This record gives sequence, structure tokens and C-alpha cells, in this order.
Amino acid sequence: MGEPLPPLLNIPESSHDLAARQTERGIILQWTWPETTTEGMPFTDLARFAIHFMQSTAPQRLSPDDFAIQSKWLHSVDDADLDGLGPGDPVQVTLNPQPFLGETLALGVRAESRRGRSASFSNLLVIQVLAPPAAPEAPQLTVTADAIELQWPAVPGARSYRIHRRAQGQSEFQPLAITAGTTFRDPQFTWEETYVYRVQSLTGSPDYEVAGGTSPPAQIAAYDAFPPSAPNDLRVVAGLDSIELSWEPGPEPDLAGYRLRRTADNATPAVLTPEPIPTIHFTDRQVRRGVSYRYELTALDLNNNESPPALSREVSLP
Repeated sequence: MGEPLPPLLNIPESSHDLAARQTERGIILQWTWPETTTEGMPFTDLARFAIHFMQSTAPQRLSPDDFAIQSKWLHSVDDADLDGLGPGDPVQVTLNPQPFLGETLALGVRAESRRGRSASFSNLLVIQVLAPPAAPEAPQLTVTADAIELQWPAVPGARSYRIHRRAQGQSEFQPLAITAGTTFRDPQFTWEETYVYRVQSLTGSPDYEVAGGTSPPAQIAAYDAFPPSAPNDLRVVAGLDSIELSWEPGPEPDLAGYRLRRTADNATPAVLTPEPIPTIHFTDRQVRRGVSYRYELTALDLNNNESPPALSREVSLP
């Protein structure tokens, strides 16, 4: 038992995470349903969310007090729009941008209880409502030795582009990157797989993205037809009855091994290692005194692409 307490006011807390983006569907607003009242009690008496707006010419001077006085009601989100949602859940609504194209708006939302009580507005957003840019053309795709390259014509009004990719075995496109240019290099791919790309035009600002149209998809098979680089630093040393060869390992991740050819006294080159050898050294014991030898070393990858040769100087047994 204690002293009598005044009745609870049940004023909902303000939301602090109001965010907005614009797509071809409209202006999409999202915020979190408050979980507590201003008195720290669970909030269970929601009647609606009220969205207000005002035209803003000087967003840097916009204050919550000015917004509370000058803003106008724009849209209400009530029980019909909140089915299945509750405190702590994200609330989302789509607004028609057509009446505000080209205008700069300040937006805020507040929760109202069934007794008509509400706290201050959420964080205020200032957005410029723009017409979404058109869709780009399908990107041109090229496979290089270390990346899949995309290129497409610029779209008027687009400030950047979002790249989507669907890899082999995936059912949905995944966002890959955003670029301000009209080219993109994708180094994160696997040989012998097929990839599908599409490009979406964007404008707006970092705080308010306006998404435009999406290009038709373009598909490419990443077939490896690129040979590895030539072996580096081939060293040849003549011993008493053999010739020792060594070299630096290649940097390619799909390197399968090395092939060695030998020319004796300017005859036709002969293959010493029909199967690629995985090591970075070789001992040639099939040599004779009085004969000059020259060696060619090449690298091979897993697709049997062969590099240019690294050539040795002429060498003979002492």
C-alpha cells in the first residue's frame, strides 16, 4: 500500500528512426512502432500513426517546433494497415509522389492513442521528390582474366547505378555494388559458372534514394580461356652429370603445373614433361657432354591453357 498515484496518461513515445526512399512504386516511409509510453509503461493503446508534411525551402533551419506548428496532415496509418503488427515492429507505408514532384518536403510521423494523445513528432526527414530516372539498357558483359566487366550507356538524370547479380543456382538477384560511373568490374566470380547481371538507375541523395528503372538482364558464362603468366626467374645450372632447373612459383590460383621443353644443338624442341609437374624444380639427367642445351618452361592452368615460355640461355655439361 502507498500514497495514491495520478492516473497514467498513456502518451506514446516518439519514433526516432523514420526513414524514406523512393521507388517506382512511390515514396516508402518506414519507422518502428513505439514499445513504451512517455511514462515508461508498455504502450498498447494505439489508434493510428499520423504522417504530417510541410514544404521546406531552408531545411537546415527546420526545427521541431516549427514543424509542429506549420505542418499539415498527409496520411494516417490505422488498424487496416497495421494488421499483424505490434510494438517494436517496423511499420511501412507507400505514398503517392505525383502531387509533390520537384518539391522539397519535410516529413514527420507520430503515434496517437485512442484518447487522442500523442507525444512530439519523430525525427524529421527532408526529401526532394524527384521523377525516377529511366531504366538503363542491358549491360554489355566481357570476361577478362581477373574480372567480369559491365558497361552500359548513361541514363539522363541518373546520379549512380546499382548492380544486381544472380549467380548459378540462385533464384533471386542480389545487390552487388553502387557506382557513379557506367562501368563496373566484378572480380568475385568462379570460372565455369554462368552469371546474370542487371543495372538499376538511381538519383536523389545518400539520405533519400530515388530508385529508377532496372535494365533487362544480361547473361554470360565465365569460361576460362586465359593462359597464366610466363614462369619467372628461370635458373639453369650445369652439374657433373645433370642440369638443374628451378623457377619462382606462379601467382594464379588455378595453376595446374609446368611443362618443360628442351632443344639440343638447335634441333627440334622436345617435351621433357608430357604431364605438368607441380614442383618448381627439375633435374635433367638425360644430357651428354659436348652438347649445348636450351630450355623452354611454360605454366598450365586447370583448363590446360598454356603460358608464353620462359627461355633459358644455352648451357652444357662442364
